Amino acid sequence: MNNETILFSRRRLPHWEVYGKSYFVTFRLRGSLPREVILNLQKQRDILLSKDHNEKELLQFQREEFQEIERVLDSVNNEDNAFLTRDDTAPILMESFDFLEEKYCWRFSSFVIMPNHVHCLCLADKKGEQINLTGIFALLKKYTAREINKILNKRGRMWVDENFDHWCRTVDKEESIKKYIANNPVKAGLVQNSNEWKWMKK
Repeated sequence: MNNETILFSRRRLPHWEVYGKSYFVTFRLRGSLPREVILNLQKQRDILLSKDHNEKELLQFQREEFQEIERVLDSVNNEDNAFLTRDDTAPILMESFDFLEEKYCWRFSSFVIMPNHVHCLCLADKKGEQINLTGIFALLKKYTAREINKILNKRGRMWVDENFDHWCRTVDKEESIKKYIANNPVKAGLVQNSNEWKWMKK
């Protein structure tokens, strides 16, 4: 690995942490994707990984996989699995980002809270190197799940364990991700202009 790799791991998805780089991270609610979608994507991934493949082919598949997941997430409106933008739940996520910035020195330069998932662009400053990407989102998920479950009178795990994340290789890539994040509520048909969406930072 290059670019001062901090950590590289693979579960169902690859996770590559790189020193001094921003990350585009997407995390979602459990049950937010229909089971048939998950199984179909897993089948396609298994077929690719069973054959000889290069990094370019894998990256292309990951892009297509993300696009399909995002399309489904933006189209599913099941209230049981799409409650993040309620007026009593969304502020918990907003406040959590602020808390992580203040206490752990991770900077969330851009984020959007959607009904069943969250996108964000983040970076650890020098003081934030004490906790890595996996750790910071574990803290966020643990706290928000506990507090939101109280509001919903629910118990148990709220988030899918694994995030979709990748590091940004260029400043131009960061800017394109910021635009993508800001446009997500528009693309999903929730508002006509991103300025109308209050659960975001851009």
